[in-house]
Amino acid sequence: MRYMIFDRWGNPLGDLPYAIKAIRTRATDGTDTLDITTIGEINKDERIVFKDSMGRWAEYLCQSTQTARAAGMPVTVAYCTSPTCPKTANNHSGKPPPKPPHAPSAKTDSSDGTDPTTTPTSAHSTPSPSPSTGP
Repeated sequence: MRYMIFDRWGNPLGDLPYAIKAIRTRATDGTDTLDITTIGEINKDERIVFKDSMGRWAEYLCQSTQTARAAGMPVTVAYCTSPTCPKTANNHSGKPPPKPPHAPSAKTDSSDGTDPTTTPTSAHSTPSPSPSTGP
């Protein structure tokens, strides 16, 4: 498989010449990671791009590396996450990403007696009287 390396600004650095092992984890909880072992170096914040077995392009951002020497050559294990996955992209705490400030919060508890599916039009709104059916 061909693994292409790009720097953090998107400039091509070439192909990864010797990939010894690559483990891609895509879990149902939203985790999307790639652990790749190679002869050579991969640096933090570099991007690894490849086409998977189904013909889809995948991109991973290197979060950390471990390099050791074997027979005088650097062997690097790079731990990468998908930048498009909100659970793993630049989020090491495992918490969901914060909501944007303009996003309305969904109210799921109606303990204050209001209907969580309706939104009042003003702070001092009064409920409209229900139409009478007549005598």
